[in-house]
Amino acid sequence: GNITMDLKRKDNKLTLFVDIPSNTRAKIGIPKIESGLSKISLNGKLFVENKKSVKIHTGATFKGEDGNYFLFDVKPGKWSFVLY
Repeated sequence: GNITMDLKRKDNKLTLFVDIPSNTRAKIGIPKIESGLSKISLNGKLFVENKKSVKIHTGATFKGEDGNYFLFDVKPGKWSFVLY
């Protein structure tokens, strides 16, 4: 199936909605478009702070970062990432 996503930027936040179909895994990259943003919530709960996982989630794993993105591996489902 198709992976669908919606990326929005508003009020010093970047929100990424992703829908991953069944039997699919995805690598997600959240762009680093604002300097100083260091917290990422996943489905409404703090997940990453200062580049370290602060919560374990069975469907998503924080994989670190590169020069342009915060990187995640995710299982099928609907995901809401917020970078703030």
